[in-house]
Amino acid sequence: MRPPALVGAVTLAASIAERGTDLQLAVEPGQVVAVLGSNGAGKSTLLSLLSGLLHPDTGRITLDGQVLVDTSTGTWVPPHRRKVVLLAQQALLFPHLTAAENVMLGLVKVRRKP
Repeated sequence: MRPPALVGAVTLAASIAERGTDLQLAVEPGQVVAVLGSNGAGKSTLLSLLSGLLHPDTGRITLDGQVLVDTSTGTWVPPHRRKVVLLAQQALLFPHLTAAENVMLGLVKVRRKP
């Protein structure tokens, strides 16, 4: 069995004025990072920026050498084109399906794409 591929380096320097947030992060390839902090510290904002759910007012985000966001050049890679998955705290599962059936539903949709 092949080990999973390691994600390359991640760099993020971004700010969102409305949230009073100015974030910086640098992660080396293969490094594991835990994001901890009190309410309002910017944890969800950081992850939303990485996943593409939020646009920063200013900043640059790279993943494995690919520029995902660069506000100075207008670069924006949409969420579905990034190699990032954000699993939110909200369950958002179909209550009439089992956990396995919920997972399979997504796999079936991916398999049917042309």
